[in-house]
Amino acid sequence: MFLASMSSREIAERVAAGATTAILVAGSIEQHGPHLPCDADATYGAEMGRRLADMLGNALVAPVVTPGCSDHHTGFAGTFTIAPELLVALVEARLRDLARMGFREVILTSSHGGNFRPLQSALSRLEAVAGELGLRLTPVLVLEDFIAALVKAPKAEGLDQKLPAVQADLVETSIMLLLRPDQVRMDLAEPGGLTDFTLDELLANGLASVTHNGVLGDPRSATAELGEAILISLQEYLVSGVTQWRQAHDQGR
Repeated sequence: MFLASMSSREIAERVAAGATTAILVAGSIEQHGPHLPCDADATYGAEMGRRLADMLGNALVAPVVTPGCSDHHTGFAGTFTIAPELLVALVEARLRDLARMGFREVILTSSHGGNFRPLQSALSRLEAVAGELGLRLTPVLVLEDFIAALVKAPKAEGLDQKLPAVQADLVETSIMLLLRPDQVRMDLAEPGGLTDFTLDELLANGLASVTHNGVLGDPRSATAELGEAILISLQEYLVSGVTQWRQAHDQGR
C-alpha cells in the first residue's frame, strides 16, 4: 500500500479499482538523542499511514514528506529543517501529484510536532488548492490530540512522564524498538530534560534550552510491547480524526 514501493501500473490499477484515498504524512529528519536514528519520525509516520490505510481499506500511502519544520532541534547533529512556507509548498506539490494519479481524497497528518501548526495555519490555502484539483482534503492536524494519543498507553500503565512533548523518550523509543529494533542503541539510552516547560516555550526556545542530549524524559524503560500499544492509540486517533472530519464535511454540504 506504499506508493513508492508499487509500480506505476499497480498504482493505476488500485486507483481504478476504488483506492482513491491517499494518506500523506509530514515527518522529519532530526536528532533523536544518542540512541535513536534521525529518521524516527519518518519511520513511524509511514507506519501510521500504513495502519490507517489498512483500517480504511480503500487507501494508499504517499511518501512521507521530509524534512520538516525542525528549527527547535538545531544545535544537535543530524537535524535537517525547512521553513514553514517550504513545507506547505511541498504538501501542495504532493496534492497536485496525487490528483494527477486519480486520487479524490487526501488525508493529511503529521508524525512530527513541529509540522502541525504550520500546516494548520495554511489549511485554508491547502483546502483551496485541493478544491481546484478536485480533491477532498481531510486534515488530522491538532497537535494536542496527537500528543495525547502518544502518551495514552504509557499513562494507562502509570508510565506517563508528564511532559508536554515527546522526543527520543519512552514513547518514541518503544515505537522504534517495535519497528526497527536493530537501529535502537539501548546501551546509549539516557535520561534527558525533565524540567518544567510549556509546548510554546519548547517551540520558541528550542530543545537545547531544556535538554543537554536531545532527549525529553527517560527512555530506559521502553519496550516493543509498549510501542505496539502506542501505535494502536495512534491508529485510533487517526481513524477518529478522519471520521469526524468526513462527517462534518458531509453535513456541511
